Amino acid sequence: MVYFRMASTFSPQELSLFRSIIEEIVYSDDGLIQETEAISLATSMEPRMKVSDSEELIQHLIQDKWLLQHGGKERQLSLSAVTASELSLYLEEVYEDCISKCFLCKIITFKGHRCTKCKVRVHRKCCRKFWMHQNTTSVTCPDPVCGEHWPHVELDLPQKR
Repeated sequence: MVYFRMASTFSPQELSLFRSIIEEIVYSDDGLIQETEAISLATSMEPRMKVSDSEELIQHLIQDKWLLQHGGKERQLSLSAVTASELSLYLEEVYEDCISKCFLCKIITFKGHRCTKCKVRVHRKCCRKFWMHQNTTSVTCPDPVCGEHWPHVELDLPQKR
């Protein structure tokens, strides 16, 4: 079994909150969690963590690039590429049934584009690179077996001459 360890100054309680945040992000549909929801996870822990400590930890995780912060007033959090990379063994073992890997680069993906017909997921950057090098103006699932049109993906493809 892979254990969740971070060589750091994080306390066991802080690591427990971070694990809870990761779990919420992994189980979300879009790889995001509301920052307010992440903060409130501390109140359901045993022993409870103060909200102010939770807020401070989350800011520390953002500053250290473990979490990414998105949006303005309704801020959301996602796992960073560093987190996905550093904790990939942990994530794959603990969340085996709900972790997706990018069809193109084979690295864990939480956000990105998802085929509506099959289970293919692709990072946004991989998606862009893939279709930039295709000799086509339509965007379809990168799995040639599927071929489903991806209407939610809009790319500024260069005009072929």
